[in-house]
Amino acid sequence: TYDVTAVLSETAAGTDTRFGKAEDHIRRLEAITGKPVMTTIPEAERIGPGKLFDVLVIAPCTGNTLGKLAAGITDTSVTMAAKAGQLELNAFEPVIFDSLCQGMAQLTNGLRTLTDHCVSGIVANVALCREEINRSVGIVTALCPLIGYDAACSLAKESLRTRVPVGQLAVERGLLTAEQAEAALDPMRMTIIPENE
Repeated sequence: TYDVTAVLSETAAGTDTRFGKAEDHIRRLEAITGKPVMTTIPEAERIGPGKLFDVLVIAPCTGNTLGKLAAGITDTSVTMAAKAGQLELNAFEPVIFDSLCQGMAQLTNGLRTLTDHCVSGIVANVALCREEINRSVGIVTALCPLIGYDAACSLAKESLRTRVPVGQLAVERGLLTAEQAEAALDPMRMTIIPENE
């Protein structure tokens, strides 16, 4: 048998999603584990120094989680061991190999978890993606070669103020035709690097 304690970030503990209400998740976790869920930094701070757990399972594993995992893997041991060997027969090679292998194993496991529980099965909501792109003010840079920097800045400011897409504003102001705006702001065209560059 295992002794399990659930730890939730403040955001996870207070966010309702399509998967259910946060308070229901907390209630369910407490029923399963038989322990109160840790949701605050003071509660979680004692985990490390107190060596409260043998294993920490981080779920769900997200890109953010993987980034934190990668940031926690440092090459200090490898650097110090290589330096101590003075580029000759290195008595510290076991330390180097152990540190490198440990870091690779952690990243491999993290990537596998992220792939299995996050990446695999993701389906893009094409309509929503297109809507988000059209609402983005950043795409105004694609219009600079056609209408000039000052006009593009003016469109961006108005778009931010009114929430009207920059392409629509450019057409309304007579700076571009609808066809020109659509062609210039085509997301596929913007992501392809021309062969001569």
